[in-house]
Amino acid sequence: MAELDIPTEWLDVASAAELYPSFRGDDLAFVLHEPEGGVLRADRAVRALATQAVGPGARLLRARAQPAVRLVRSCQARCRELTVIVPDVAKSAGTLLAIGAHHTLMGPSSGLGPVDPQFQLPDGSLAAAKDIIAAVDDATKNVEAAPETYALHASLLAAVTALMVHQARAALERTDAFVEEALFELHRANGRSS
Repeated sequence: MAELDIPTEWLDVASAAELYPSFRGDDLAFVLHEPEGGVLRADRAVRALATQAVGPGARLLRARAQPAVRLVRSCQARCRELTVIVPDVAKSAGTLLAIGAHHTLMGPSSGLGPVDPQFQLPDGSLAAAKDIIAAVDDATKNVEAAPETYALHASLLAAVTALMVHQARAALERTDAFVEEALFELHRANGRSS
């Protein structure tokens, strides 16, 4: 690493755990630490970005993946080697960050969730785009089969608007493109074609 002009230091496992509290290195003898390396915890990075944006008055739209792809590009441009640590679970935008990194560190119980657009309902809760679409599709089938259940299904889906359903369908259609773009940015940054 010295030949590549990349500063490193050898750490025992306990010292590495002090630097990275969620790190579990029970099966390691040592850790080669890169003090100037870019390390990003996907879950915290997404929350911090959202907090910084909302503070000055921005409106947070959880159903959009473009900001996560932009964050991937920005991190890749600033870090020679971008490492994302997933201590527990990364979902949606966190997954985009993880797959756009040069390295993703995960523990034995860590996981990457789906890139799943979320929509804020009027009560402030979140609903996945796929769940909104499934609920509307199921209600439509049930009402077609038993028209007398219309009032029941209408009340159950009162918080869901036609615009929200349209946006949910459009967001799901773009999901693959966002995943491909995050991966493409990584390959482009490394000088490879996708």
